This record gives sequence, structure tokens and C-alpha cells, in this order.
Amino acid sequence: MKVAIVGLGHVAQHQINAIQQLTGIVDLVGAYDTDAGVIHKRAIPCHFHSSIGDLIEHSTADVVVVSTSNSDHFATTSQLLRAGRAVMVEKPICENRKDLNGLLALARAENIFFHAALHAAFARDLLWWIENRESLTQRFGPIERFHMDFFDPYIESDGSLSKSAKGLGGPWYDSGINALSVLGCLADPASIKLVGAQMHLSPRISREQTGGSAKLACQADGGTCTGQIHTNWALGLDQKTTLLSCKRAKILLDHSREQVVIQGDREQPEIISLQNGLPRLTNHYVGVFRDLENSFARQEDNSGLAAQLHELLFSAMDEGDRKP
Repeated sequence: MKVAIVGLGHVAQHQINAIQQLTGIVDLVGAYDTDAGVIHKRAIPCHFHSSIGDLIEHSTADVVVVSTSNSDHFATTSQLLRAGRAVMVEKPICENRKDLNGLLALARAENIFFHAALHAAFARDLLWWIENRESLTQRFGPIERFHMDFFDPYIESDGSLSKSAKGLGGPWYDSGINALSVLGCLADPASIKLVGAQMHLSPRISREQTGGSAKLACQADGGTCTGQIHTNWALGLDQKTTLLSCKRAKILLDHSREQVVIQGDREQPEIISLQNGLPRLTNHYVGVFRDLENSFARQEDNSGLAAQLHELLFSAMDEGDRKP
């Protein structure tokens, strides 16, 4: 499968590194960024297009990956879809449900492949849990509760927003979709219901969002489980974890350290390391592009799942914004 990437920032570098791990499966054939000098900074081994129009008209890519800033996703993806180009867009797809529904309608009307890069669903610790789910359930019982923490240290000591966080839209918008992507692997995505939400704003940084939380209920392992998702930029922590509480154990999926910690019927916790020497995000995108190649070959995109998860994302924002 041939891909081209639009937007060559930090995330795109991990995407490129991941593609290089998939030689013979996925090939990078083109790229475009508004900063023409970025091609020289990144030393990207592909054709660099002079404009998005040039890429649309001349690229040999099967799928165009939209990896621009969050606020640009809608405009760039709309242009590609209207030109009949198959697209994979970085999460979150859009800033609001109106724009998301517009893109979904456009893709469906023209029968265009429209995929989302839900990279957190391909964390190596999560994939290990999925592979071993049946035996873990037999040993420890079904999931009864979950607790997710997705934190980034994006608020500086003076209360200002770090440069890397500008344009992300806030912790819930940027990381809430990651946590929901993980939950969509743990539970039946169609069963996930929002129970309540709270968005946290800081008057010190122009009312920017510094945290967002949601309570949810879902169906997993044949029963109902409940839990919470917390996102925060003001704790000074770089931590992404999912804690699963079962009847006879607690299982920690440490997405940051790429390991699983099981506190069960043994005195000492079992620690399973899934590190392989590659950066965590590169590993995520290896999974993303393997999934993209398989999905494109079948012409079965994940737009339905992405729509369900983004609706939860937006509903939590709506609920949280109504509270004082």
C-alpha cells in the first residue's frame, strides 16, 4: 500500500518511522507541509509536493494521511475527500460534531475510504491484554471497573501553556479520544454510555482547558462495568495508564512504560514488559499502518467506530461545559 502524508510535525515523524518498519507492506511515496523547509529538516525519503493541489493531482498514494494541526483537519480532509482521495486522518478527526458529520456524509455519499488513526488502540500493552484476554478472564474474572489517567505536562510552572500544546484544543479534546479508543477495545463500543463529565478551565491561561473527566458505563466480558477517564495537563506528569479491576486481580496497562502489571493471587505483582527498543508512539503507528493496510485491502474503514467514539468525546465536552 502506498501512502502520502500531509503535515510533517512531531506525530508525522513517528508515522514515518513506523512506515520504515513495514518495508514491503506500506510505502511512503509523498509528503506535503506548508513549510517547504521541513523536508530538508526531516530528510524524508519520498517526493515532496509543492501544494496540496499538486499532491491531489499527481500523488500515486492509495491513502493520504492527514497529520496537520487539529484545527486544520476538517479543511484538509474535506479537500481530499471532495477530490475522491482515500484518507486516514489523525485523531481527533474534527473539533466538533457538525464538522465530523459533514466529513462522514461526504465520504459515504462518494463511497470513499475514510479511516481514523486511533493510535492509542495499538499500544503494545493493550494488544498483549487483548491477545490474552480469555485466559486472564478465566483466571481473574471479568472486568468490573476501569480507571484511566491520560496526563501530559503541558502547563508551565508560571501557569502558561507550553508551546507543544498550543493548537491541541485541551487535554480532553486531545487525550480523551485516546482513552476512548482504548475503552473501545476493552468493551463493546456501541454499549459505552456517558454517565457524567466535567471540564476544568484555568483563568490564569485565558480560560484554557487544563483537565477533563468523564464517567462511563459499558458492557465487557458479558457484564456491565463502570469507570472513569481523567485527562490533565496541570499535574506535571507524563502518564498514560488504564487500571482494570477484576474480581480477583487488578491489571494495570501502563501505556507509557509499555508494560502490564498484574496484582493478583501472587504475593508479588507480575510485570510483563512489552518494550522492543522503539519509541512508544512509533510502536503505536506500526499497529495503525498494519491495520490501515488490512482495512484498505478489504475496503472496510473504521469510520463507524470513529464516529461512535467521537460522539462520546463531544457529548462529554457538552456535558462538562454546562457545569459551573
